[in-house]
Amino acid sequence: MSNASGTDLQTEPSTNMQNHDDAPNIPPAIALATPFAIGLKPIDGQPWLVMDEDVEPFRAEKLTLYDTAFHDVNMGRSDTLAAQEEVARLIRDALHLIPASPWKFETYGTATKDGEVRIEANPSHPISAAALLVPDDLLLMRREEDGWRLVAGSLAFPSSWRFKDKFDKTMERIHEPVPIDDRMHSRITRIFDMLRADTPLWRTNWSLDPHYNLREEKGETHTSEKGLPPGGEAYLRTELQTLHKLPESGDILFTVRTKLRQLERLKDNATGRQNLALLCRQFRDMSDEQRRYKGLTADAAQLIGWLKEQVGETA
Repeated sequence: MSNASGTDLQTEPSTNMQNHDDAPNIPPAIALATPFAIGLKPIDGQPWLVMDEDVEPFRAEKLTLYDTAFHDVNMGRSDTLAAQEEVARLIRDALHLIPASPWKFETYGTATKDGEVRIEANPSHPISAAALLVPDDLLLMRREEDGWRLVAGSLAFPSSWRFKDKFDKTMERIHEPVPIDDRMHSRITRIFDMLRADTPLWRTNWSLDPHYNLREEKGETHTSEKGLPPGGEAYLRTELQTLHKLPESGDILFTVRTKLRQLERLKDNATGRQNLALLCRQFRDMSDEQRRYKGLTADAAQLIGWLKEQVGETA
């Protein structure tokens, strides 16, 4: 599944959840496999939450958004409260698997750090409190007669989409802007239908942004050019996405963990340079339609030229 955005479905070449930009317990930064293809792997009991140096600044950004635009970030149908509480329990249990996490849960819905109460659940929107515990966005999908619908969530950091445009719509409607065919839609639906509570899945995703902005909120259309700056000044936006079947409600929790890194900085280490080589190959091999969807048609020549220069390609 895409993150319901201007990003796409792709495979992850690693089979081990290691690190994402040198953070523990999540996939490596080498997350740039075939664009517009499905690539999901089992989590296999490994910790999937990333409690790194981004946690506190991400939480601060979320709290600001809660103060200024709570109902743009947090949405939920009235019939999802029990499932939202189930999401909160899943997040609580996942945090308990991270020995170094300073966060502890005294009672359901109350989290403490260093002995002080920091977060208490919002009884009318439990998923919003759960989202403050982690840097991830949390989205709840429900199976209905016409397909899987986005029925609740806390979305602080969208990539070129708006929650209100996708809320309570089916996956087919959510993915309408993405250049994938009906067969791909059917495969995604089958994956959701067959997902088991004891086998959560993960995948990764990427896009390019002209600047550092976690909240890239845009309307329904995905045809505008991004206007990337020259050379390595643009940012590589990667996402760790996970899927969890909730055993009580039967709904699916879809999480998105965003990371932004400037292309120029990727040259500083071996993993980053490998990412640049993968990005060069993938971007060069994209169709015009795929580049247009990503808003990168006008920047293709200069971007490919810069990438080839960094990885030592001459043709």
